[in-house]
Amino acid sequence: MSLRRELRDALRSATSAPWTSALIVLVLALGIGATTALVSLVDGVLFRDLPIAGSERVYRVFAADEKGGNLSNSSHPVYRDYVEGAQSFASLAAFSDWSSANLVLPGGRSPERVTAGLVSGTFFSVLGLVPAGGRLLSPADEASRAPVVVVSHRFATERLSGVATAPGTILQLNGTAFTVAGVAPRGFHGLNYGQIPDVWVPLTLYQVIEPGFEKGALESRTFSWLDIVGRLAPGVSPEAAKSELATLSLRRSRERPADQQDPYAFLLPAVEAAIDPYGTEGIGRAAWMLAGLVALVVLVTCADVAGLLLARSERRRWDLGVRLALGATPGRLVRSALLESLLLATAGGILGVALAGALLPLLSALPASALPFSLDAASPLVSLRMLAFALVLCLSTALLFGVAPALAIRRVSPLPALRGEPSFVGGPLPSRLRPRDGLTLLQFAFSFALVVAASLLTRTLLSVLAEEPGFSLRSGLLVSLELEKAGYDTQRARAFWAALLEGAERLPGVTAAALCQRPPIVRGGMRSTLSRVGGPPGTPEDNVEILIVTPRYFETLGLPILAGRGLNPGADSEMVLNEVAARHFFGTGRAIGASFTGLGRGKPAMTVVGVAANAKMRSLRETHRPAAFLPLSGHDFPALTLHLRSEGDPAELVPAVRALISRLDPSLPIFGARTVKDHLERASARERLLASLALGLAGLALLLSAAGIYGLVAQDAESRKREFAIRLAVGARPFDLMALVRRRGLLVAAGGALLGLALAAPGARALAGTDWLYGVSAEDPVAYAAAALVLFVAALLAGEGPARRAARVEPSELLRES
Repeated sequence: MSLRRELRDALRSATSAPWTSALIVLVLALGIGATTALVSLVDGVLFRDLPIAGSERVYRVFAADEKGGNLSNSSHPVYRDYVEGAQSFASLAAFSDWSSANLVLPGGRSPERVTAGLVSGTFFSVLGLVPAGGRLLSPADEASRAPVVVVSHRFATERLSGVATAPGTILQLNGTAFTVAGVAPRGFHGLNYGQIPDVWVPLTLYQVIEPGFEKGALESRTFSWLDIVGRLAPGVSPEAAKSELATLSLRRSRERPADQQDPYAFLLPAVEAAIDPYGTEGIGRAAWMLAGLVALVVLVTCADVAGLLLARSERRRWDLGVRLALGATPGRLVRSALLESLLLATAGGILGVALAGALLPLLSALPASALPFSLDAASPLVSLRMLAFALVLCLSTALLFGVAPALAIRRVSPLPALRGEPSFVGGPLPSRLRPRDGLTLLQFAFSFALVVAASLLTRTLLSVLAEEPGFSLRSGLLVSLELEKAGYDTQRARAFWAALLEGAERLPGVTAAALCQRPPIVRGGMRSTLSRVGGPPGTPEDNVEILIVTPRYFETLGLPILAGRGLNPGADSEMVLNEVAARHFFGTGRAIGASFTGLGRGKPAMTVVGVAANAKMRSLRETHRPAAFLPLSGHDFPALTLHLRSEGDPAELVPAVRALISRLDPSLPIFGARTVKDHLERASARERLLASLALGLAGLALLLSAAGIYGLVAQDAESRKREFAIRLAVGARPFDLMALVRRRGLLVAAGGALLGLALAAPGARALAGTDWLYGVSAEDPVAYAAAALVLFVAALLAGEGPARRAARVEPSELLRES
């Protein structure tokens, strides 16, 4: 028989049971679409290569301790030592991609803020990049300190006139005119996920981009601020390069004093190092966890479709018996079954890829705080890896659910099939031992593990949201500004902050305003070791969080003063401790009136005038930290955040605040303007993302498992119609039959829950070994009980339709037919 005819027969066979075929295609589309879209997140973190030539030979060089841990940046002198003494690298480069700059575009447009990378002249050549337009930076640019810049492809497309005409454009960065030398290649976003530079500037112009750096930043061996990347020389292994760098560091360290010893060198492939090398974000671990959850959904999908095909082949046993009796060979029947499976898988794959294409833009639109890396693909067709993933998933699924029915067909006997007797591999089997029962049981086991993970992550989110930040400000606005990069000196900055605060307090709808060097609930900040005047020197345990604030900060934030008072205007030597700090230093004693030193070189002793309530500083998860609030009037800060308390919707204040800042300095860009509500939601963005994805995957798995239970129970009830008729004839009640049908699904669900417990327990312990769980333990009985309850309800609802149909059996008609 020709392949065309076999394909036509397979298509006819698939459409002979349209509802079953449609259900198979739908299950595949849901499973493949959702998992392909979510795997794009995993692909974007774990498996996507950097768009650089010969990336397998490109390595990052980190400073590390003796055991290769605690990775950190390096200083510029260490980088120069490697350049001058290391023979294992064909070339080396240094870079820093976490800076920002104030940008004014041609045409006098409003100032804005961009992300800037500082790079050595060898940076682009080490990576083997080819410009999309113009030229890239060279060592000559670094040596001459030329005010030239390379812009990203996205920046040239979206903010300038285009890639072709961008070279030669004049940009103002922090008040300095830079000429665009060229455009980076499309798809290159730097070497760190989460840090996506818009522009790259020669390293020697670091003081233009970071005016707060000391002039000797390039000469200081103790100022570690640079990342190092290099391309291995031909024939050199990473181990040999690491050994050479270690020898070089040891030899040169012997020539220096103890406080200038070089750290140990640690090498990582650039592709691997792009994923959170310092371990502060947990991006890689979150991606692997998501990959595990997606894998469970894939298994549920495959088991569901395999069960549907097994049921389909069982319902066709009479047709197969006829075809065998008429001379069809088992091989032909096997080919027909496989072709039918491939047709259905192809249809499901096409719909799945289309669904993934619809989901990917939604994932791309997630806020950067929830998705700390770039998701470039707007469609799975853009990524060959995503397309390959969908294709492999389709084919493997087709084989998985196509081989089992095909093998069963080879053992079908025509005579029992023509009589209507059940016939399986090895002969008739009790229904409780049918292969489909095992598949459905596995579906529920995988679903149980997913629901447990979703329950734990949801409870973590609820625990984080239940944490009180310690301040009552909810209807407020936060606006961040940085003056140093706009060329402000100390006196001009003080005048600007005073004028901004005065103007903000007069804005309609503003009830209180204050300045602080950082908003609440953000990572980072200042710490200092305090020493009590007249007491012993401070120890590491006396290290406290330092916040520089204006007097109305406590009123604006809604932070109660528990003892004493707040800060007075112009009182440079006053300070307020929070409750934790007061208890640490004074126990139950009185803190008011005590004085402390250790708050900065040349700073006078500060006297405690009040004790404020505790508030979260860096994270909603943290225990309360000891903190000291110091007056802004005694300190100079180039970057501050304006805190506003409003009567109405704080978002409505943004135009007025922008107008105020524009009147004070039209060249100053605003960044980070957001309501306090948005700010707090961003603080729990990671928990929201993980819980939402886990719940979505668990819901999809439950839906597929319920479909599996429905099909199993419906098939079983259909095959036992005569038995039910006899039971009714001898006095059984319809309710008894319904219970009998329901019990089948509940028994499978119970078995799946027990097996799922074995899968969920180690997975939950793995979650507990990270910081993903908060306020809940891996053995949380509520999570496991909720998962079991959800599964049993799903099984009960799925079996309700077949149970009601079984109760409506008419014994007289069915027994008369037999």
